[in-house]
Amino acid sequence: MQWAEGVVFQTFLRDGRVPRLAELPLCSRDEYLGGVLDFAGELNRFAVACATQRDTAAVRRCAALVDRLMEGVLLFDFRNGALRKKFDGLKYTQKKLETLLYELSLTASLGFATALEEEPVPAD
Repeated sequence: MQWAEGVVFQTFLRDGRVPRLAELPLCSRDEYLGGVLDFAGELNRFAVACATQRDTAAVRRCAALVDRLMEGVLLFDFRNGALRKKFDGLKYTQKKLETLLYELSLTASLGFATALEEEPVPAD
């Protein structure tokens, strides 16, 4: 699952998407799903890093992707196994990203610039 998670995250960083199972021929369905669900945690950490730069657009893209992942994963019936725990992690990630976007909107309403609005720092 770690390998799948790494490939999914790399594909996201490079192409802005999640690869399909067919693109990871070394993975079983469960390994792929576990990797995608673990990727959501990495995506959350990536979104926090983007938020520290006040890159609200990037955080919104991350949140939208987690929402799409949630829609797809809801089609599965995860019993009380390892994938169920990872699915629960996806729910927490979704909530964390919603909170992060809310906090960014508060800072924007207080007059803090977002990454796109900041003035470039003049070179000495």
